[in-house]
Amino acid sequence: MKVRLVLALIIFSFLILGAFSFSSHPAFTSSEVKFTDASAHGLAIVPASCPSPPFTELYPGECGTGAPICADGTPAPFGDIASCPGVGGGGSCPVGYTLQAGVCKFTGCPAWYTKQGSQCVLLGCPGGYVLQGNQCVINTCPSNYTLQGGQCVIISCPQGQASQNGVCVTYGSCTAGNECIGQNLYARDASCSATLVQTCGYGCGGGACIIPPPSLADWRILPVLVRKNATVQVIWNGQNVSSCTVSGTNGDSWTAASGNQTSGPIPAQTVYTITCQGVAGSSPASISSTITVNIVPEFIER
Repeated sequence: MKVRLVLALIIFSFLILGAFSFSSHPAFTSSEVKFTDASAHGLAIVPASCPSPPFTELYPGECGTGAPICADGTPAPFGDIASCPGVGGGGSCPVGYTLQAGVCKFTGCPAWYTKQGSQCVLLGCPGGYVLQGNQCVINTCPSNYTLQGGQCVIISCPQGQASQNGVCVTYGSCTAGNECIGQNLYARDASCSATLVQTCGYGCGGGACIIPPPSLADWRILPVLVRKNATVQVIWNGQNVSSCTVSGTNGDSWTAASGNQTSGPIPAQTVYTITCQGVAGSSPASISSTITVNIVPEFIER
């Protein structure tokens, strides 16, 4: 009986050793095999689901797509663009990707690019454009145009044509109306003749002179340090304004575009505020400023 038991134990031991000596590289076809861990005895431990980002992107056929991409085209560690090398919590996305909720999401390759793998690769810039960084920008413009801020702006028209709102049209086919030519405002009639309407001091845009912003040519209070209940001179001069209002915390108040007023008594520290409204259409619509008048300290001898 004991001999049989010993033989049974020996046979069982050989079976166990045979199982553990089986190849540690089973013929799995799932991409998950690439993430197996070997046990102490060589068995392959395979996870039950696909790997977490960023490794998901490495096997899009089985584990899905959409993992955030670093600027160098590699998957973002932990699925967070802030973890990309050199990003340091900010940075930018590669061409074709936009930053959304902290990760780079693919939104489509721009013109002249094609998608290869997870990257947008530039095919080449068309004629008249030059590569700057990863973008094609205008390099040359047609005749009668000049390059300004990456755009071709008309400077003259061929004989028999006139410029109207940045387009060359045949003489006699213009639409009557005002338009900007250079920094000034002109009136163009149907025959395309242009007549100066106004010289625009602040430039011209949208068929009208740009309205100058409100400003203060003068804003003073003399003096700003007085004895209790003394008075001061309040002086102001608004430019490009429709009106100005000056008020003091001591009860003073005046309304005029400019003025030179004597204040009421200054019983304590007083703050004067001026608010000027710009003319219609100006930007900003109004401006404000303050000046503080202080009281000279009084010393009582005891």
